[in-house]
Amino acid sequence: MDGPRGMAHNANPRPLAGLFSKHPRLSGLAISAVVFLSLAAAFDHAVVEGPGDRGKLHLAVTTALLSGRPSPVTQRPPLYGAILAVIARAAGVSPREQRLDAREYGNAQSFPVALGLYSRNFLRLVLWFQLLLLIGTGWLVAFTLRFAGVGPAGILLALAVLALIAPEAPVNVLFDSLLTAFLLALGFCAWIAWLVSGQRTGALLLAAIAWSLAALSHAVFQLLPLFLMVLLYIPVSRRLGGRQGRRMAFTILLFWLVMVGGMSAYNLKRHQFFGLSSVMGSGLGTKTWPFIERAAPSYPDLTPVFLAMRDELLIKYYEHTGVYWGDSACQWLMRERGMSYVSANKFLLRFNLNAIRHGNEVYPPEVLQSLVLFMLPAFPYQIPGPLRIADYLAKALVFLVFAGGCAYRILGWAMGRGRKLLSPAQPASELVLAAAIAIFIYAALVVCAADMGKPGQRAPVLFIIPVVLPLILSQRKRKIRNRTRIPTPTAAEFTVEK
Repeated sequence: MDGPRGMAHNANPRPLAGLFSKHPRLSGLAISAVVFLSLAAAFDHAVVEGPGDRGKLHLAVTTALLSGRPSPVTQRPPLYGAILAVIARAAGVSPREQRLDAREYGNAQSFPVALGLYSRNFLRLVLWFQLLLLIGTGWLVAFTLRFAGVGPAGILLALAVLALIAPEAPVNVLFDSLLTAFLLALGFCAWIAWLVSGQRTGALLLAAIAWSLAALSHAVFQLLPLFLMVLLYIPVSRRLGGRQGRRMAFTILLFWLVMVGGMSAYNLKRHQFFGLSSVMGSGLGTKTWPFIERAAPSYPDLTPVFLAMRDELLIKYYEHTGVYWGDSACQWLMRERGMSYVSANKFLLRFNLNAIRHGNEVYPPEVLQSLVLFMLPAFPYQIPGPLRIADYLAKALVFLVFAGGCAYRILGWAMGRGRKLLSPAQPASELVLAAAIAIFIYAALVVCAADMGKPGQRAPVLFIIPVVLPLILSQRKRKIRNRTRIPTPTAAEFTVEK
C-alpha cells in the first residue's frame, strides 16, 4: 500500500528500540557522549576524602611508587595506587615535597603523600579516568545483556537503571570502587562471551585475568575467582562438556595462583601476613562491638580496656559509633604493647574470633542486620529539593524488584529447578543469571560477615543490578508468551469421524 496510510501501517511502533537495533554502535556512542558530557559538566576535578581509606591512603601508595619505594600500605592492595602513579607521571607530579597525611585504619603511624597529588591538574585527570571507567562499565553491561540474548528494550532499561544507581559510586571521589566494578564487569562479560561464542580461548583468558585484577584492586574479592570456579564448574561441564569445564577451572585457578597468590606471598615475605589486606583483625570489631564481653574468659585483662574504648565512643557522640572501637584498640596495642600494625591486627583477629565463638547466638543477627542495610538504597543527600525524595523512591523500587527477583529465582532453583539449570537444553541466559546473582551474594556475605554492610560497600557490584533486572523480566515475559500462545492444530484434529 502506497501513501501516508501505508507508511503509517509499516512504521515501527517502538522507534527508539528500532533505532537502537539498527544502529547499536551509533546509539551507544550517543548515549555515552551524553552521560560523559553531563558528568564532566557536573564536576571540575576529583575529591580526596579523609586521611585513610577513601583517597589519601591510595595517594600514599602512589607517592611510594613515584619515589621508587615499595608500598608501605598493607590495608589495601596496590593496583589502584599504581594506576594513579601512571596518571601522576603523565601530569608531571614530583614526589619530592611530601607531608605525613595518610593513615591506615587502626594504625598509629602515618604515611607521606606528595603535595603534587593534590594539584588541580592531577585530580582533573583522575576525574576523567574514572568517568571513562563508568562509561566502560555501562558498555560492558550492554554487551553482557546482548550476549545473553536480551533485546534493545532490555538493554535501554539496564542503562537507565545504571544511570539511576551510579551516584552511589561517585566519579569525583578518589577511591577504588569504579576500577573494581569495571574489572568485575569485564571479567563477567568475557566469561559470557566465552560461554556463548564457541569457547574462544582469548575470552576465557580475559575473564580469568580481569577477576584476579579485581582482587588486586579490592581485597574483598580475593576469593571470588575460586568461588566462581567451584560454583560454575558443574553447570558449565553439563552444558559444554567436561573438557570445557576443566579448561575453565584450570584457567581461573592458574591466574588466581599467579596473581593473587603471588601478591599474598609478597605480603608474607615483606609484611609478615598472607593475603591482600591486613585489616581483618581490627575491622572485625564492627561485628563484635555489642558482645565484646564474651571474650573476657580468654582475655580477662584486655577485655575491660576494649570495653572502655567502645563505651567512650558511645557516650562521646551519643550514637552507635562504638562499632569503630577496633581503630582505638589497634593503636593502643601498638603504643602500649609495642606491637606492629600487622601483629596488632593478628591479635585482634584472635580476640574477635574468640568473642564470636562465645557469642554465636548474637553474631548471626548482626550479620543479618548488615545484610538488610546492604540492600537499602543510599539516601541522595547530594540532590537538592523535592527531587531527592523522588530519586530515593525510584532507587528503592529498583532495589526491591532486584531483591525480590533474586529471592524468587534462588527459591526456584532450591525447590527443584536447579536440575533445569544444569540441563544443556536451558538457554544461556539462565546460567548467566545464576552467575550474576552469585557475584552479588558473594560480595554481600563477605562484607556483612566482616564489616557493617553499609550501602557504599556494595559499590563495586552495583553493575549486577542492571544486568539481573532485564534478564529476569525478559525470561518472565518469555514464559507468559509461551503460556498464552495458541497451539497450532494438527491434521488429526480436523479429521472427521465417519
